[in-house]
Amino acid sequence: MQTAIVGAYLAAMVLVGLALRSRIESVSDFLIAGRRLGLLLTTATFAGIQLGAGVILGGAELAAQHGVWAGTWPGIGVGGGLILAGFVAAKRLRRQGAYVPMDFFGERYRENRGVRLWAWLSNIPSLLGVLGVQFMAAGAVAEMFGVSFETGVWAAGGVVLAYSMLGGMWGAVVTDLVQVAIIVVAIPGLAFVSSQALAIDGGVTVTSRVGELLAVPFVPEGMASVAVFNILPFLLMVSVSYDAYLRFQSAKSGEAAKWGAVYGGLIVIAISFCAAVVGAAGRGVDPAVDATSVLPQMIQSLLSPVLGGIVLAALLAAAMSTANSLVISIAGSCSRDFYNMVLHRDADLDDLPFVKPLSR
Repeated sequence: MQTAIVGAYLAAMVLVGLALRSRIESVSDFLIAGRRLGLLLTTATFAGIQLGAGVILGGAELAAQHGVWAGTWPGIGVGGGLILAGFVAAKRLRRQGAYVPMDFFGERYRENRGVRLWAWLSNIPSLLGVLGVQFMAAGAVAEMFGVSFETGVWAAGGVVLAYSMLGGMWGAVVTDLVQVAIIVVAIPGLAFVSSQALAIDGGVTVTSRVGELLAVPFVPEGMASVAVFNILPFLLMVSVSYDAYLRFQSAKSGEAAKWGAVYGGLIVIAISFCAAVVGAAGRGVDPAVDATSVLPQMIQSLLSPVLGGIVLAALLAAAMSTANSLVISIAGSCSRDFYNMVLHRDADLDDLPFVKPLSR
């Protein structure tokens, strides 16, 4: 049953890409959705790019090891980074009417072909590395419902590449909306069920047990450096990250870019808290459970096959929503930084020959 639910979800994502293919008339449509995203889609896609495996799976693992607040560190880092970027940078970057982060630096400090080439050479490996981690996370989710790791990696990777290639930024954004909707329902639901199980196991009220979870320090003794590592770099990087920058440019206005980032960041922080509750409650129910296995254990032990399949689809959605943003970022760097600004720097991106097939 769980395999069927996840399979149906993957098939639906490909159909979304097919349905949106007709919207791609130019490379601007492909990379930045023609700068036409309203607040709802902008919010969903900002939340989607940061609701990855690190926030949900990693957050549950940290919570099982060090308490519920530690589990929120990854979400506070990336979610707080979105909020900071929304208030500080989003409107100004959107007004620039650019494509990729190097456009901002090129305008501010003067365009340089060598710098563009270096940006392309250095960014592609880093984007591919993070992309690989998301596909590996998808493989780990596949193992939770009896599918091999390799099959999960190939299935999730193939689907992400298919709908990203077909629908471009439109495909990424609409699938982000679907994926975030699944996550927003499934992860808080699992947190509620987990807290109920913890209360029953301890023979007390849910309020009492949740209060105990929240009573732990935000930074446990000896964990300050780990907290800084999980929060601070992400607070500062979002404004000039490829995935966020493309979405600033995809918004139809500076206001949509600003508030989409802020609301998206709030969603990420809220979901990270729910994932942390699952991790901390799971360790409370079964103190012997391995921290890396706490979330799948709660799914399998507390939920019916149908509900378990929905939550597993949410975990897969978390990895895939981040992966699709990285795929589009790679397309943006290759087409804008290299093909346009290194090889054809005097031409407009939309006017270049073969640029849309190259991006795909």
